[in-house]
Amino acid sequence: MKRIFVLILILLVKVLSISASEEISDEWGDDIFESGDIIQETEAGELEADGALEDEFLVSEGIEWGGSFTSSFESKWTWTPEYPAFSDLADPDTSSFEIDLGARLFFDARPDEDFRVFGKAEINYPFDADSLSVTELFSDFNFKDTVFFRAGKHTIHWGVGYFFSPADILNLTPIDPEDPEAEREGPVSIKTQMPVGLHNLYTYIIAEDISKPEELSVAPKAEFVIGNLEAGIGAYYKQDYSPKGMLTLTFPVLDLDIFSEAVAGYGSDKSFVRETATAPFVEVYEQEDIIFFSGTAGFRYTEYDLDLSFVCQYYYNGEGYKEPDILRNNSSGIFQLINNGDLTNQDLYRPGRHYCSARVMWSEILDSNFSASVLWIGNLSDASGQVSPEISLELFEYAGLSLGMPVFYGDKGDEFTPNGKSFSISLTASLGGGDF
Repeated sequence: MKRIFVLILILLVKVLSISASEEISDEWGDDIFESGDIIQETEAGELEADGALEDEFLVSEGIEWGGSFTSSFESKWTWTPEYPAFSDLADPDTSSFEIDLGARLFFDARPDEDFRVFGKAEINYPFDADSLSVTELFSDFNFKDTVFFRAGKHTIHWGVGYFFSPADILNLTPIDPEDPEAEREGPVSIKTQMPVGLHNLYTYIIAEDISKPEELSVAPKAEFVIGNLEAGIGAYYKQDYSPKGMLTLTFPVLDLDIFSEAVAGYGSDKSFVRETATAPFVEVYEQEDIIFFSGTAGFRYTEYDLDLSFVCQYYYNGEGYKEPDILRNNSSGIFQLINNGDLTNQDLYRPGRHYCSARVMWSEILDSNFSASVLWIGNLSDASGQVSPEISLELFEYAGLSLGMPVFYGDKGDEFTPNGKSFSISLTASLGGGDF
C-alpha cells in the first residue's frame, strides 16, 4: 500500500511540477517532495520504485522548517447614508488604520518512514501574552501500513463547502466567508484512517477542553469514490450535546465542480430567544426534542487560460430564525440577556435561515499586474448583506496595493447592518510578505 502511494505521489509531482518551496501540507499523504528519477518500468509494463530511494522520500535526516510572513497596512474611511456626511467624501463618519503584521512557522520531522511529527505556530501584532498561539502539533504513525493514525492538535477536513460548511462540526472556528481559504484552528484529537481500496474509513476522538473521559466526543466518517462522485457520510456524538449526522457530495458537471452538504441534528446546542409580555420582552429557551436540518450546495468554475474563477453557494440554516424581526425589534432586550450571561454571541451567530454568497476573481488581468474581485454575502432572510469589490496592483515582487469599496445594505438592526447602512473605502499596502 505504501509503495503504491509513493508511486502515485511521485507521478503527481512530475505531472504538476509542484515546487518543494511550497508550504508543506498538514495532511497525511499530501506532503510535497522533490525527487530524481526513481521510477523504473518492468518488462511487464508495471512501475516500481527503488526501495532505498523510497526511504529517502519518507525519511529526513534533519528537521524541515518553513513558514510565511505577513505585513500589510490598511487605511479605511466609512460613511453612513443616514447622515448628511455621506454626500461629502471629504468628511467620513469614521476612519481607522489597521496593521496586519505576523508570521507563521512550521516544522516537519520524519525520523522514520512510519513516523512524522508536524507543528505550526503563529504570532500576530499587537505582541502581547495572547499574540502567540500553537495552531497545529501532531504526529503521524501507522500500524503495518494498514491503519493510519494522527494524534495531537490539527485541522480536520470534514466538510466540502467554500463559504459555508454546516457539516464541519469539529473544527473550533467556522469558515470566514470574507477569507474562505484561511487556515482554521482544529481541536486536540486522535484520527484513525483505514483505506479500503479507493475508499476511506475514519474515526475521530475529540479531546478539546475536557477534564473527564466521559466528555470525549466521537465522530466516525466514511468516504466513498464512485466514478467521478465523492461522497462522505459521518456522525458526531458527545454526552449532553446534540448528536448530528452529515452527508457530503462532490462531483463535476461539464466545467463546474459541484459541492453539497447536509446535516441533521437531534436538538440544538444553541439558546434561542422569543418574545414575552413583560420586560425585557424576550426570554431564552432551549429546543432539545426536535430535529434541525441544515444544508448547502454550490459550484465552482475556473477558466485557467484567463485566470478567472467564480464560486457561488446557497446555505439553508435550520437553526436560524424563521422571523428575523424578533432580533431587530428587541435589540435592547437581547443586549440585556447577553450582559446577564443568559445568551452568548455564539447563540446569535448566523441568525437567518437563508444565505447566499458568490465571488468572482480575475487574477493578472490580460497578463497585467492588476487583479480584481467582487464578493457578495447575503442574508436572504432579513435582506441584509455586503458587496465588496476590490482591485489590486502588484507594484513589484513582495509589494502591492489594493483598493476596496465594501457596501453594507439592509435595515438598521439586521445582521450585516446593526448600526445602519454603510459604505467604506479601504486602501491596503502589502509590503514584504511571502513564504519562506
